[in-house]
Amino acid sequence: MIKNRDIEFMRRAISLAKRAEGKTAPNPMVGALLVDKKQRIISEGYHRKAGSKHAEVIAIEKAGIRSKGATLYVSLEPCSSYGKTPPCVDKIIDAKIGRVVIATLDPNPKNHNKGVRILRREGIAVKVGVLKEEAEYLNRVFSKHIKNSIPYVSLKAALSLDGRIADSKGTSKWISSPDAREFVHKKIRSEVDAIMVGIGTILKDDPSLTLRDSKGKLIKDQPLRVVLDSDLKIPLESKILKSKKGAVLIFTSIKTKKKKKRAELKRRGVKIIDIAVYSCRGLDLKRVLKALYREGVFHLLVEGGSSVLSSFLERGLADYAYFFISNMVLGGDYLMYNGREFRLNRCPKMIRKDCRCFDNSIMVSGDIVNV
Repeated sequence: MIKNRDIEFMRRAISLAKRAEGKTAPNPMVGALLVDKKQRIISEGYHRKAGSKHAEVIAIEKAGIRSKGATLYVSLEPCSSYGKTPPCVDKIIDAKIGRVVIATLDPNPKNHNKGVRILRREGIAVKVGVLKEEAEYLNRVFSKHIKNSIPYVSLKAALSLDGRIADSKGTSKWISSPDAREFVHKKIRSEVDAIMVGIGTILKDDPSLTLRDSKGKLIKDQPLRVVLDSDLKIPLESKILKSKKGAVLIFTSIKTKKKKKRAELKRRGVKIIDIAVYSCRGLDLKRVLKALYREGVFHLLVEGGSSVLSSFLERGLADYAYFFISNMVLGGDYLMYNGREFRLNRCPKMIRKDCRCFDNSIMVSGDIVNV
């Protein structure tokens, strides 16, 4: 039976881990705390970014000699192998921790349950599974990258009450309000590794796809900017090619020649990857995702127009979505979704929904599941 205090302390460990959301790739988010025999929190820690100290190490070092005999609560199984830092299990053993409570095991098959076995072999009591589902959900981006060898995919769209993403003239600036756009930069774009659009969005809106602060200044660490451009139509004067911050990756068809344009794009530092075409619906998105995995992308944000958004939904490749639904009715042809029809009992649906209000819109976000 799981003690109520175990749940309480593990919930705290998970909340600590969340503080580094979007900052730890290629590592998972982890939170930890040490509790003494009188059920008092001695110290806390969380993994801030790749290469920095792990959560368990921070908590143990803060506690010092008080670690001896204490209970360690950690949201993910302690690591058991050398990476940029030594194994956390060694630190736990050396600190003479009396008991370790773990939310969930490491999803990496190479490390799965290994840390637990080492700790138990050293005579340390270990409990696994406290708030397991919450901890697994926290690191769903990391888990998908490890298990499926493709990035976690989030969709983002601003649309009218009647489901349009632009008016009858194709104008989409601005369906969402300034506070909603600021939220996109501060919360959504800042937590992903790459932002993707289709060539239609480049030709129509000419976005820079950069990450900016509340004052409009470019932030140092920029996500990879990805364009789906099967015919290599991207204009050389596009904003995305002019910005010096942030790498650009273009996926194009293996059949596209345009040697001079390829050479010029590469001269400007743009990486081009050739992908097979999926029937008449454009590039094969599964191969695109595999290629992004090889590029080290854990979390992909898709901000493309209706064709790109529809393709991800139609092919069951979306994991999450942010829909900013404005207070206007537009009519016209620019529907957010233009893919094949689904039946009510077999269609993509949003679960684990969350809502947030902005000046002229409501953001509805949640997991996308295909049933």
